[in-house]
Amino acid sequence: MPKQNRFLRSKRLRALLWYGAGGKCPRCGCQLLDDFAADHVIPYSISKQTNFHQMQALCHKCNREKGAMQLRKHQTDMLQICEQIKAEVSSVRTIIVSVTPGGGKSFLPVIAAARLIPTVADAICWIAPRQSLQKQAEEAFADGRLRNFLKHNHIIRSATNEHNPCRGLSGYVTTYQALSFDRGTRINAQEFATKRYILFLDEVHHAELDSATHEAIQPLVDRAEVVILGSGTYERGNSQPIAFLPYQKVQGGITLNLENLSDPKIAVIRYTRRDALVEHAIIPLHFQLLDCRAEWIDKEGEARTIDSLAEAGDDSGDGLHTALNTEYAFELLRRCLDDWQAHRQLNGRARMLVVAANISNAKRFLEWLKDMNVMAAIATSSDTKEAKKAIERFKTHGKNSVDILVTVAMAYEGLDVPAVTHIACLTHIRSTPWIEQMVTRTARVDRGSGSLIYEHQLGYIYAPDDQLFQDCIASIQVEQEPFLREQQEKLRNQSSDSGNEQNESKLTINDIIPLASAATRERASGINGEALDYQETQRLMAAMAGVGCVGISPIQFKKAMEIYQSSQPVGDPYGITESNVLTSSGIEEKLRQSIENHNRKYEYQNQQPYGSINKEIKKRFGRPREEMTIEELKRVWAWIQQNYSIDPTA
Repeated sequence: MPKQNRFLRSKRLRALLWYGAGGKCPRCGCQLLDDFAADHVIPYSISKQTNFHQMQALCHKCNREKGAMQLRKHQTDMLQICEQIKAEVSSVRTIIVSVTPGGGKSFLPVIAAARLIPTVADAICWIAPRQSLQKQAEEAFADGRLRNFLKHNHIIRSATNEHNPCRGLSGYVTTYQALSFDRGTRINAQEFATKRYILFLDEVHHAELDSATHEAIQPLVDRAEVVILGSGTYERGNSQPIAFLPYQKVQGGITLNLENLSDPKIAVIRYTRRDALVEHAIIPLHFQLLDCRAEWIDKEGEARTIDSLAEAGDDSGDGLHTALNTEYAFELLRRCLDDWQAHRQLNGRARMLVVAANISNAKRFLEWLKDMNVMAAIATSSDTKEAKKAIERFKTHGKNSVDILVTVAMAYEGLDVPAVTHIACLTHIRSTPWIEQMVTRTARVDRGSGSLIYEHQLGYIYAPDDQLFQDCIASIQVEQEPFLREQQEKLRNQSSDSGNEQNESKLTINDIIPLASAATRERASGINGEALDYQETQRLMAAMAGVGCVGISPIQFKKAMEIYQSSQPVGDPYGITESNVLTSSGIEEKLRQSIENHNRKYEYQNQQPYGSINKEIKKRFGRPREEMTIEELKRVWAWIQQNYSIDPTA
């Protein structure tokens, strides 16, 4: 095999990289010079390959800064605890991690594996809430920046109740659902008996105390050397306790106790929304709430009407159900769509998410969006092939990408698309952990947005103005307020100096017949901890329309009239760029497919029976390809190249 050159020297390919980037650096937005850096998305030190399709054009400054990395507060805490465990100066064996959604929880098991394998453990098992998150777990271990920072070479693979799930790698990722099916065969428990494992329970609130899931995981917890319990919301929608967590008795029941733990074997790491905002790990959220009038026929056959959803009281459930199934839903959707399209003038990468109450509504919204001539797709169940394809198209920015994704209840953990800026919340779920997980899909920092600096990034949520939704977002607004006040004070000083899943609890919907609804008034809240009333919101919106101001919220417009916005970019401690990381499962699949394609072509060229080479492979290597490790598949590939070479001219 010819030796790979570390540098892309082809003038033609360099020109294609330049044109693909539009002549601008995708990180900082500056104009690319002729001598721009042809950067390896996956570091050359890891891939040992220089392939055009795995490269990007960067300016030299961003290329130098790309490898720089600084751990966040909770990641540093995890590193210190693991170092103490490794040095045998700590008896901690259970680490409880409370990280605000979007704060970077997925790096924690990588840190643990990097420091504890092979001294304390031999491998790591990561349990994810659903199949769609298994790939993200693999990508976390393949992340080049973290590999360079921690000097680790660990890789894990997706496995669903398989014998030898690691296949020679450093661990595997499975799901809670898969473990529930494994209670009879106990394949995973048997695997834990063969190795010393670190066990990471991602979004542990999925494991309800005394449930079938709890029963399936308990043997793994009992055998693990170190157990890491992670969640952004230590609360279940049904208010039931979560397995493996410390509770204490109080009057009227039990409550989670993470404050005064006396057990030296348990450590607690916290990373609040305020912590994440201070470290620029997430962005602030802005809420645009629309009130409405609604009419329906109740289950007794009586006609009912409310003039204000915000003031409906006991009728808010029926009123919301009516609103989401009649004209109001499309008025809210149009309001969000109009603002998103205006925002795209400032940020061409912006994506929009629509969360529907049910599949039939989701299909109606999708058809309406298509009639508006926007690129939209639907994903009503995150683990179907069609939904996965839709999500991948939503994540990417290119020829086959989509700008808007319509979902049903699955806009929850793991939908990690930093370019999402707007959400149309058209669901009746009113569980606080679920709503928090949903709205924080817009809280990711989009580090690939070029010149759009951190201070100019916001997440916009458009939602009904009912009391239960207001209650759900109250804690978010309270946590944002101190940080945003400090940010506004900094801007003033600078200006002066320069001149939780689908089965979560929902509103009770009676047997009613929705008749009609209409949006009546609108108000804004969230930025700087303040809320505009209906009248002020309307006046500001009218003023914005009068001067052609688009793409920002009424509160931002109000602030722009009060202070000058800072033009100084804030340093980025991460320097993250979007990339398509090739995971271990992806490598396995590519190797298996390449071998299969080669075999079929050879058999066709040489008129051999279909499958004859596969039989020879199994005979020589002693097992089918589906059970082979990456290294074994590589040896098979080399062997067929040597023994079944193909005529390239045929």
